[in-house]
Amino acid sequence: MGMKIKAKSKVGLYILILTLIIAFEGCIQEKTTNISKETLIVENTSISGQKIAKIIDYKITGDSSGSYIFVNISFKKLPITVHLLDEYGGIIDSKTVKNIRELPIKLYLSGHINIFNESNIIRVTYNGQIADERKIFIHGPKIEILKVYDWDFDKFGEACLLKDVKIIVKNNGDAPAYIKSIKLIGNNMELGSSISMYEYPILPNETKILSASGEFYKRIDSQGTYATLPEGLTFDNATLQLLGPKGEILASTTVSFKVKC
Repeated sequence: MGMKIKAKSKVGLYILILTLIIAFEGCIQEKTTNISKETLIVENTSISGQKIAKIIDYKITGDSSGSYIFVNISFKKLPITVHLLDEYGGIIDSKTVKNIRELPIKLYLSGHINIFNESNIIRVTYNGQIADERKIFIHGPKIEILKVYDWDFDKFGEACLLKDVKIIVKNNGDAPAYIKSIKLIGNNMELGSSISMYEYPILPNETKILSASGEFYKRIDSQGTYATLPEGLTFDNATLQLLGPKGEILASTTVSFKVKC
């Protein structure tokens, strides 16, 4: 009788130990499963492999403060930083977008100067990592002179002064054009004048009427003096040039007119 009780006790003990082992293994498996699930959640919220931001389009334009690029961006997270880089990776301008009202972003290319044959990169970063980028190439402004008219002279003693002339131009290029001055070459003379309100550019695909900001002057070495012209003097096939802020020739045509004041 005593032996049977002892055997039963051993069996019961074995069953208890086996139950505890199974329960312990179940806990370990459950914990492992939970850890795996947490890892998946972290991976799903990671920015790795996701398109946090994307450049939709851009537009090159300008105003009295200079040339700039409008960049439209779609995004999933903020803040993002948008950089305008030169072809070597140097920063020209950059802006951080913290809310949707700051889009499209404006990145300045330059002041009142004309840009020709320039490679740039628009790059968007999130947490210091590149989210998207686009390489762009700017050919520059391309000015077409459509019409030259309305030669205006003032009396100056026994002679005349060329006070103004109207010039209709169109920008067929892909960047704003800043036209600072007019040059007129003919009859062994070189006359010049500034363009009125030159700091306001001619935008791509825009047509505009230009006018002089004052009387034309003669160029003598690096100095200038008013260009007094005898009444009745004729200019046949004289060269009219439109110049940029650095003296670069943006457009040229031939004109003929008669001095009359």
